[in-house]
Amino acid sequence: MRIITWNVNGIRSITNYYPWSKHKDYKQVLDTLNADIICFQETKITLDKLDSSLAIVPGYDAYFSSSRGKGGYAGVVIYVKTSVIRPIAAEEGISGILNEVPANAKSKDVTTAGIGPSIISEFTTEELLEIDSEGRCVILDFGIFVLFNVYCVHESSQGRLPYKLRFYNILQRRAEALLDSGREVIIVGDLNVTHRVIDHCDPQKSIKEHGLKSFGDHPARKWLDSWISPNGPMIDLCRKFHPDEEGLFTCWNTLINARPINYGTRLDYILVSEGLTKWFKSCNVEQDIMGSDHCPVSCELFDEIYEGDNKLSLLKENTLMTLTPKLCAKNLVRFSGKQQTLKSFFIKQEIKEKEAQERKSVKTSNDNIVENIPETLTSNTIPTDSSIDISEGLKEQSEIKRKSGQASVSKVQKAKANSSKLIKEKSSKAQAKSKLSYPTNQVSLISLFKKASQDTPPEKKLEEVTKSIELKDSQGLQEKSTISENISDSSNSFEESLDDIINNVEDECIEVSSSNNKSDIQSQWNALFKPRPIPNCIGHGEPCKEYTVNKPGINQGRRFYLCSRPVGNSQESRCKFFEWTNGNKLKLSKSVKRYSDQKQDNGLNKKKRDF
Repeated sequence: MRIITWNVNGIRSITNYYPWSKHKDYKQVLDTLNADIICFQETKITLDKLDSSLAIVPGYDAYFSSSRGKGGYAGVVIYVKTSVIRPIAAEEGISGILNEVPANAKSKDVTTAGIGPSIISEFTTEELLEIDSEGRCVILDFGIFVLFNVYCVHESSQGRLPYKLRFYNILQRRAEALLDSGREVIIVGDLNVTHRVIDHCDPQKSIKEHGLKSFGDHPARKWLDSWISPNGPMIDLCRKFHPDEEGLFTCWNTLINARPINYGTRLDYILVSEGLTKWFKSCNVEQDIMGSDHCPVSCELFDEIYEGDNKLSLLKENTLMTLTPKLCAKNLVRFSGKQQTLKSFFIKQEIKEKEAQERKSVKTSNDNIVENIPETLTSNTIPTDSSIDISEGLKEQSEIKRKSGQASVSKVQKAKANSSKLIKEKSSKAQAKSKLSYPTNQVSLISLFKKASQDTPPEKKLEEVTKSIELKDSQGLQEKSTISENISDSSNSFEESLDDIINNVEDECIEVSSSNNKSDIQSQWNALFKPRPIPNCIGHGEPCKEYTVNKPGINQGRRFYLCSRPVGNSQESRCKFFEWTNGNKLKLSKSVKRYSDQKQDNGLNKKKRDF
């Protein structure tokens, strides 16, 4: 069996990077990772934004935990390959307090069993809810071991350190409670701390930044060192298989391109209890897998082992049980098929409307039963006098309908006459307005594009247009066919005049383009707007890379050149060259050096920390 842990820095952003972008769906992404249990951290997705493409992946069960206070923040998920192994129980959070809430799902195929002894009584409710409200842990019980997938707290400021240490304390207490009860524990994920000097690219810089006397004096390192063998019960699996190997970093700052020269830190771990170490045959840092500022860490377990003559199997029958923990994403209401669809609301409404219409039709038929008698009854069943009265009534009714029809026709004709009168009035008003708005001596825009010999005086043009409008108004409204002909004629004349304008403009353009100075003018413009060539750095003689100042201040928005090589602490890393794009070079004074070093350090620690 294979387990993999990876801080993906946004579960929806993986497919934006090669090689994951070539996959059609998320199942192909999981299959490519080739693991039976896949643990992601920093998913940055809340349950209300979760869609079926991530929650219901064929062949896998998903167990999510997301932040309850912030969107696009923290979050973890575990994908379990159902054909290999299934959890007995699942919990969200490290304390178990979130599992005390009654299950929403009431299906017979859902289990709400807890995991191990509770530690809720050891802390206040406020402390536990604060720790578990950011979506930083999912716990699955697989029988032979209990798996923790954690995304520990990032110490973004000094005020965040107490919360970080409290998270570590509750995590340790929950794991120790399981160990004391005889269970085995695996903890995977981003612990956001470097353990030893060998796990940091520049330990001296970290000591200086945090004001420490030695590298191990940081409180987070002290906690991890006290919990890992030989001082504690947990085994750092990567160091078990690679005890002295350097460069096993799992996180790099992509903003300063630190990954190509492996200028990073080891923040991602697989910690196992001592009783499980016999089951593991390898543990590796997968630095060749791209798609995040972290890389995955994987481990592989034996399916069977021998203790003397006894053969032990990793996977037991109860690990493929059919009951699914309530935390599984497929048990969410909108994915379980129990949610009422929008269509059902319209179907019910249609039934109600149909029933109301039927009741109304029955009532109407009862009220109008007398009106329906002449159509249903015959002369044999009704007296002669009654039939005569009915026939006379029908005649009177038809006469009324005829008169009302004539009245309606006359109303329509009268409305047409009024509308034509209204159109005439509007036309005359528009004509008067046009006469007031445009004086007879104003030059039209079209005349500016025509040659003087071909131009018609604007006064004469306006007179002709005015006369034609008056003549048309005096003749009244034309029929549709006549109007359409006039429109087509006017459009044709407009197109002809437009062609004349275009031809005149083209003639002018041809005359200008035939000038002998065109090439000289073009070369002058090209020389004026030609971009400044990119300078070479002094340290390596290579073309520099352009940057923009984003920090608020007098230089915000200005562009400058730096050495294009990645940041590091060797001769192959970035040199100290600096130059503004306007050509002003700055001498590398102490202040400039201090600014450059600070910018590199801030870039290195802006996304991830180096303790």
